[in-house]
Amino acid sequence: MREACPELRDGSRSTKKASPRESTQDDFMLECWKTAEERPQMLQLQVKSCTRWILVLGLFLVGCRTAQPAEDSETKIVGGKRVLKKDPIARHTVAIIDADPNIGQYCSATLVAPRVLLTAAHCFEDPTKVPLALFALRYTDSDSAAAKGTLVKIEKVAIHSAYRNIKGENYDKIIAEINDPAQIPSPEESRDDIALAYLAEEAPAGFEAAAISDSLPTKTSSLVSAGFGCMSTVCDEGQTVLKKVPISFVKAFKTAGMLLLSAGPDQGTCPGDSGGPVYRLDKAQVQLIAVVTTGPESCEAGISVDTSTLHYRGWIDAGISGLANEDWTDKIYRVKRFR
Repeated sequence: MREACPELRDGSRSTKKASPRESTQDDFMLECWKTAEERPQMLQLQVKSCTRWILVLGLFLVGCRTAQPAEDSETKIVGGKRVLKKDPIARHTVAIIDADPNIGQYCSATLVAPRVLLTAAHCFEDPTKVPLALFALRYTDSDSAAAKGTLVKIEKVAIHSAYRNIKGENYDKIIAEINDPAQIPSPEESRDDIALAYLAEEAPAGFEAAAISDSLPTKTSSLVSAGFGCMSTVCDEGQTVLKKVPISFVKAFKTAGMLLLSAGPDQGTCPGDSGGPVYRLDKAQVQLIAVVTTGPESCEAGISVDTSTLHYRGWIDAGISGLANEDWTDKIYRVKRFR
């Protein structure tokens, strides 16, 4: 289990708010127009599925507290470095946020086709959330010039049909307090914590689909995790930029379809990074090898147990094709639609 906020424990690396969202999915379009007319001081972000600008107050790129202005110095990014625009990672990595500003950013994702994101299934468990894809590197609620990005509506998601959150709960409890990668046991069964999110429109210019690796990493592979998550276990600082952190391959849990990775002490993935990518850097090419899934309660332990994209490659490829052609197979995917 992971502590996403001091008031709430969560068995994944997605952020959650302690107070439930009171509005429903049907409220989204009403909020879209109401916000634009009544709150002129809010930041503008373009929603490509709407025909006008909407203004969204306090989209938190930290699910636990209001985002603070990002510092320019990379030394201010705990456990990693800012991803700059020229970095290939910047073209593939996306934030998942909620239309409700009280929830804000809560997961990360990877663009794997012009209208398809690959992410974690547990990012879509809450039926009250209205997910949007944020294409941006930096967001603050006080600097509109730096905060502009493009929001694209997520129309529907395809979740692995075998995914059930309860399958991972006991495992999360087992590894919660472990700080040594060598002591992390293999999951007893596949977690199947994987999902494809279908966008209302193609990703904006400057973003492109990531290549998916056809092989497992090795202990000499150059790997990085990337995401928009918290900067510490208790989210005690604002996180407003896409970050990356070097991470090492420890072993593959082949039966479970997961990879054990370690970034070393005092760095690694954290709440809000769930669903985000683990990339292998091969010369100038960036290849996706895993989806950030879970780990010990302390982000500072630097340990991550992530879903292998190689293990689910057939599922991913078929899902991208199915999403494009509206050809769904209930035995493989569970489809959830958003208005």
